[in-house]
Amino acid sequence: MIDAATNQVIPSSGNVFADMGLRDAAELQTKARLWAALSLNAHCPQHIQAEVGVVLGMNPVNAILEIPILPVRTLVLDPPLSDEEFERLSERTDLALVERRSDGTIQISELAGALGSSANGDICYQLSTWAKASQTGRVLMHCGFFLPDGSCLSAGSTFVATGQLAGLTRDDRACFLRFAPAFVIELRSPDDSLAMKAQKMETWIANGAQLGWLVDPYAKQVHIYESSTAPRVETGSSVAGSGPIEGFILDLEEVWRCYE
Repeated sequence: MIDAATNQVIPSSGNVFADMGLRDAAELQTKARLWAALSLNAHCPQHIQAEVGVVLGMNPVNAILEIPILPVRTLVLDPPLSDEEFERLSERTDLALVERRSDGTIQISELAGALGSSANGDICYQLSTWAKASQTGRVLMHCGFFLPDGSCLSAGSTFVATGQLAGLTRDDRACFLRFAPAFVIELRSPDDSLAMKAQKMETWIANGAQLGWLVDPYAKQVHIYESSTAPRVETGSSVAGSGPIEGFILDLEEVWRCYE
């Protein structure tokens, strides 16, 4: 950097925005690092780049690149985003699902299509109806959860027991929650590999979820994950809950009908 008054070279502080005397230099540097990583990722779809560019205040025109569209992308930032930075990014990215692995890798997935969205809505409706009647907890859709291992995940439907919400303030509940839900339902999409979804379910369980269902509408199966037993598969017309959702029965025929 050159001092205009003395024409001497001034060593950089490591933050070009601070060197320029701009306000919020640290935040601007974080946004620039994320944007640079995103722009250099050849597998990130153009509409996601444009959306994140708008969120970060970057020029969205520069985000439109002629690149192939693939189902899942990952970004690695060094240093990684803080929890607060990640939550702000995730909440403001409307055209993609943004999650974080335990190693800090950011994973970007496309939103569900009409079929998957309809099925997720039906699952959430069934679970919410039961939860209201039983008064045992609350059902959350696409809520973010910061987990003990450092990851931050979201699912189509999650059930949080009343006891888990006890003591949380309104401000706490306005943000991503900092514990694993008691119960998680993940719905497989056409582009999801079963192995990747299974790994995500295992992450939920390892971080404290008591029960998880991975619903596969293409094989018409439900993979059941519990904290104390090996995963199993059910193929009937319905699946019955246990543990935190004892008494809940998911009508799978209604879910499969969403794909007709």
